[in-house]
Amino acid sequence: MDQYRTIITEFHAHGCQIDQTSCTPAVFCFDSSHGHRTPAANWLTGTDTLLKRFRELYKGLDPDHFLRGRFMDNVGLTVAGRDIKFWRIDRRDRRGMLVNFWGRGRNLADSCEVRVMIPKGLTKVRRAFPAGLKMDRAGDWLWLSWTGPLATVVFEP
Repeated sequence: MDQYRTIITEFHAHGCQIDQTSCTPAVFCFDSSHGHRTPAANWLTGTDTLLKRFRELYKGLDPDHFLRGRFMDNVGLTVAGRDIKFWRIDRRDRRGMLVNFWGRGRNLADSCEVRVMIPKGLTKVRRAFPAGLKMDRAGDWLWLSWTGPLATVVFEP
């Protein structure tokens, strides 16, 4: 929730995108004896609660903010990494972006690596998450390595 609050308050994002809310192998369920809405989607346990908490937070900070689901691979960034997905959130004033990297199928003890071409005009890079994220710069490229499934960096002018 703290990162989401930062996205709204510091980056003044118009909205955020979230994905992988239905990655269980279950199919739609029409059994009314289970006590869920019919048909019940195959969302991960707790996703509906998480999305409600996101909504409560952003409605209190910026009533015009929106949340929707979808990965944004290959939109405005060049990224090279094995099974690494990413999504970016641009600042409203276009003076930077926050980029999340997700190591697909990784757990908390797994290592991830990705190479990112630094976007033109955004020369300052700072680590947002995790604290142990390693960043090495070589020309126009940034090498990132971390432990766990998720990492976040911020690009600024």
